[in-house]
Amino acid sequence: MFNQQIFSSILNSIISKYESLRDFSNVSGFNRTSISKYVRKELKNPPSPKILQKIAEGSKGLTTYNELMQICGYIPNNININFQSLDMQLSESIFNNHISLLSKYDLSNSNILDLKKILMERNEHNSPITSQLNNFAISNSSNAKELFATLININDEISKALINLHKNGYLYPVPVYKNTKNIDLFLVSDIVDYVNFNIPSSQSAEDYFALLIDNDSMAFLLDINDIAIIHKETEFVNGQIVATYSTTREKCIIGKLFKYDNIIELSYLNAKTEKFIVNDIKFLGRVIRAENTSAFK
Repeated sequence: MFNQQIFSSILNSIISKYESLRDFSNVSGFNRTSISKYVRKELKNPPSPKILQKIAEGSKGLTTYNELMQICGYIPNNININFQSLDMQLSESIFNNHISLLSKYDLSNSNILDLKKILMERNEHNSPITSQLNNFAISNSSNAKELFATLININDEISKALINLHKNGYLYPVPVYKNTKNIDLFLVSDIVDYVNFNIPSSQSAEDYFALLIDNDSMAFLLDINDIAIIHKETEFVNGQIVATYSTTREKCIIGKLFKYDNIIELSYLNAKTEKFIVNDIKFLGRVIRAENTSAFK
């Protein structure tokens, strides 16, 4: 759903970074009349993704294309949730699921809120969580030893869940680009789909993109209409499968990378396809996963 209020606020913030509304309009390609109407929340339908991309590029770092796509309702608004917030939600859910275990200790609502804060915020700057829970049990129950054991069990459940979350990452819709001539990985018009992928908590979803494969040079790993998920990187080692852009062929090329002195060679898995020796390629990233739709033909 299009959030007019937030979109208006973001536009106001961006405009304040420019000398005039005209300057922002010229940079974004977004006409002044429309901008003014969106600021006043007069338009119920959001701008097109192409316009959102231009707004993001001209925002001077105040917003991103993904954020605008969420605010305007093109993609779900919960996919870009930061991990601190996600940690809190998960911790709260587990705490609420186990709160019945605390009923026999006659804790007050204030006690429950204090305990919830300890378990959810997981702030160990002053003392370990176990020490905080022990102090809480001593202060709030005549049966402190049993209460402490119960709290430790709840804490262990939260810890295991958070470890699993950080290990597996979270699902994020990675944009899939068509592998056509003059591909520009920043043009919305080249996006043909989104594919869900688990982004590790230590990385940004914006470090990933995907390509729709249009040839069989990497069969059977990647065949026509398969999707290659790529992590943006600039440093590689021999034998890695990488995504590159060839200015000569004007398209993206995926292959197994080998470097010999100043020679760069892309080798293909399909024996029928000849090796490609180039000096004009731009490295886009490393292929980390293949979505093999072709396997179900």
